[in-house]
Amino acid sequence: ADVMATCGAEGMCYVKNDAPVPRSVSVSVSTVALGPSSPLSTMTETFGFNLSAGPGTIVWFTLSTDWDSIATGDYVLEVQVIDEEGKTGELASSSFVSAHVVLPVAPKDLRMVPANVTFSVGTPAEDGASVPIEVKA
Repeated sequence: ADVMATCGAEGMCYVKNDAPVPRSVSVSVSTVALGPSSPLSTMTETFGFNLSAGPGTIVWFTLSTDWDSIATGDYVLEVQVIDEEGKTGELASSSFVSAHVVLPVAPKDLRMVPANVTFSVGTPAEDGASVPIEVKA
């Protein structure tokens, strides 16, 4: 993507323009709860930027939400870059944007809802070439 944004430790974020033309974008950072017991409601912060032509134009910004309340393992962040026309997720020359998920903690520290997975193994076919297996989640 010519324009992307991401966030890291302590809520420090940046938006980067690698396009050879200036871009006017907004960046939306939202918390996504990993389970129903996550203590905070969903947070969304939006920032507007007029980026100079790239490559490598970077503007830093900081989330106003307390980082310690986000970096608990109960949330991930969704970071979206939206062009000046407000379009998202399109691969059009004037409206390309990016979106991705950021982990505020190491994957081992995410507090995911436990999965309930069951499976059953059936009787092998007479020729022994296959065995039916059913997996449910």
